[in-house]
Amino acid sequence: IAPIVGGSELYGIGNSMGGFIGIVATRYIPMKVCVAFTPQYSILPAYAPWESRWRKYTKNIQQHSINHINEFLGESCTYYIFSSGNPRDLKHSAKIARAGNVFHYRFADHTHKLAQDLKAMGLLHRITAEAFACALDLGCLKSIYPHKVIELSPRPLGALRRTGETLAWIRATLATSRIS
Repeated sequence: IAPIVGGSELYGIGNSMGGFIGIVATRYIPMKVCVAFTPQYSILPAYAPWESRWRKYTKNIQQHSINHINEFLGESCTYYIFSSGNPRDLKHSAKIARAGNVFHYRFADHTHKLAQDLKAMGLLHRITAEAFACALDLGCLKSIYPHKVIELSPRPLGALRRTGETLAWIRATLATSRIS
């Protein structure tokens, strides 16, 4: 793919299994940002025993080269993962690794069709654009979508965008920490 894209920055986006494949693709295609809506953690019963949606398709696969998406989360890509409150999605999202370059949010009041819901609400483009600009933090997300959103990933200091927000975070951290 390198000869085709030249020195261009690449971005990925996917929904459901497309989100899963988007994350996997970051190992093979150098992406700046990958946005995944309700991705599966794994399609293998050994890693996702509660999942039965694709068994009729996956049961005939003789050899699997992808166990789960955590194996494919690389350091050079920024990941924005959006999960839903669907019971199966909750189990998948709970297994996704926490890392400084993984920004994972749960839209608690939505189903697996989260991307479709956000599009119908007129919010999908803005959320995706902010993610591609690496400018989407919980505060920004809540200003776009003022309903129940839960941050599932840690907030490293480098991810804080605004100086005021950074100072507030440092003050709050110092106020609650005991330095001996």
